[in-house]
Amino acid sequence: MEKYTKWADKTTGIVPFLPPPTRRGMVLTCLRVLWTPIALARMLLFAASFGCLAATTLICYLIPLAFLSRPLQCLFELVLVRLMLFSLGFVWLSFANVDERMIAQETSSSPLVANAGHVIVSNHCSYVDLLLYSYLCSPLFAFPPNTAGESAAGCAYYRLVPALLHVIFAKGKLTPAQAVPTLEEVTNYASRCGAPVVVFPEATTTNGAGVLEWSPGLFEPLARIHPPPTIHLMAIRYGQVSSTYTCNNPFYHLLMLMWRTWNTVEVYFLEPGSVPPVDARFEKRARRLITESLLNSKLLTLSAQGKWDLLEYWRIHK
Repeated sequence: MEKYTKWADKTTGIVPFLPPPTRRGMVLTCLRVLWTPIALARMLLFAASFGCLAATTLICYLIPLAFLSRPLQCLFELVLVRLMLFSLGFVWLSFANVDERMIAQETSSSPLVANAGHVIVSNHCSYVDLLLYSYLCSPLFAFPPNTAGESAAGCAYYRLVPALLHVIFAKGKLTPAQAVPTLEEVTNYASRCGAPVVVFPEATTTNGAGVLEWSPGLFEPLARIHPPPTIHLMAIRYGQVSSTYTCNNPFYHLLMLMWRTWNTVEVYFLEPGSVPPVDARFEKRARRLITESLLNSKLLTLSAQGKWDLLEYWRIHK
């Protein structure tokens, strides 16, 4: 780990961009060999579900009537995304509602009610995050700038399938040409499409050990929307940290998830009455609430821009 101290957080010593260590051992290897036929069956289910999802997404996109395409898209994502989560080992999904006293109460189902134009602000640890949110509310996904020289107020937005490809293969890296519209414009577009927006203000994935600095100025354009959009603060925490995805090989990471009997995940919701208003202090207050109240984690002084140097080093020295 010493060779990665250059990318460690100065206050906590956390290196948030490294993948967690892979467990090895003779017994574990034998168990994986025995489990391989089931893992391959899961892989086929995942691939078939993803292919159907891509096809249905294209069909819904080509339907010009929003009142027809949106319900169809939600239905297809509800079924196909749940199959994808099942194939990855997420048999059960756990939900918890955090009240104004910051006490988490488990719920049997998702308490999220996200309508058109609502904005969901969340941490970001894996491409699995996208599947979870698509299962819950079929949103658009907004990714703020994460390389030097880009406008902080801009963000790229995608539907589920392009968002998955963006996170898995591009590792979430944006070019300046991609980060054009403001979050206000993305929210207005989502409202016309009948969808909520999920924003990942960290701008890239981490291993879940802490929460990165948010892109400055990202939420300021929302103050220009009247009436102001409804904001939801949410967080995702995985029971096995190796469910997180940073600089891993995507196919090996998929196989590692499918080699397990099951994986666990907890989705936390902050009660709407505890969400701060969108003003000059929103970014600081919302980041602290997600980090300390929902995740019980650490605030880091690193930003997404430090990830790309590490990725280059990782490719050479891993």
